[in-house]
Amino acid sequence: MNRRQLNIIKDLARQAREWAEENAKKHFPSDLSEFCGIASANLFLLLKKYGFFPKIATSDCHAFVICNGYIVDVTASQFGEPDICVFKFHRGRQHYWDIEEIFHNVDDFMKDQQVNWPKSQRAIHYKDKFMVPM
Repeated sequence: MNRRQLNIIKDLARQAREWAEENAKKHFPSDLSEFCGIASANLFLLLKKYGFFPKIATSDCHAFVICNGYIVDVTASQFGEPDICVFKFHRGRQHYWDIEEIFHNVDDFMKDQQVNWPKSQRAIHYKDKFMVPM
């Protein structure tokens, strides 16, 4: 990936973080804990719209996006990390970025959430508010 593409990803991540802060403020903590799945689904759709090939990844306690070999996380603030993290993926960085499952589309991720996630944290409840319509 070239520098221009990386800058576009960072800009889209910034927009997605702003969207997440606005949409989470009534029902979620300001560090966006418990909003990671919702924010990741929104970011996935935004990156896809701009021609990238993102994936949603989950660990035992977190959801984030992988795009072109980079982790793109707009809710890492819940772990004391910067609001937006974009870095080259490598195993063992932090346990919350240890990948357990990867989803290649939002629909499969939302189906998994129906079974494995608390109801309040499911992306399906925000699909009409996503930056990019489903």
